[in-house]
Amino acid sequence: MAGKPVWFKVVTFVVVLAALWLSRSLLPQDEQGGSPADPTTSASKTPEPKSGAKPKPADRPTNVSTTDATDALRAIAKKGDAIIESAFRAKRKKVWVETVCKVTRVLRDDTVGHKHQQFIVEISTGRTLKVAHNIDLAPRVPLTRGDLVHIYGRYEYEERGGVLHWTHHDPGGRQKGGWIRHKGKTYK
Repeated sequence: MAGKPVWFKVVTFVVVLAALWLSRSLLPQDEQGGSPADPTTSASKTPEPKSGAKPKPADRPTNVSTTDATDALRAIAKKGDAIIESAFRAKRKKVWVETVCKVTRVLRDDTVGHKHQQFIVEISTGRTLKVAHNIDLAPRVPLTRGDLVHIYGRYEYEERGGVLHWTHHDPGGRQKGGWIRHKGKTYK
């Protein structure tokens, strides 16, 4: 990264930090604090070594699922944010995209026509988008400012940055539909 501009280094650093933080907040947690797929959780936990004994390398549990999730979320955010930036520059609409982003503001519901939960998110490039989540078709997401969300929806160009919608199932079954993942739960 020696020849890269400072803004590129900063954006890369922020994306990595966000992905790390997101992987910890989006993975479902069981009572003991591990994710269900985590080999360190109750059912598959390696027995503790006798007191005073040093654990052998085979006795040390590895959290492969968290590492894989972090890498996967980082890749999703990078790819999705690049798609959004390209769609914004080209003023494109109807672009399906998956990304990971931070909630910067929770807005009042739009109650005209179908009811929509609305909030503003910021992607790794610094661009902000409005999310319009149809709560007539999908459950409300219990969000607060600062939360990280994993979203699959349809991007629509707008001068202010754009809108992500179709974050719910398709009631007509014509297309796959979208979703929002927040703290280990999927809302669609």
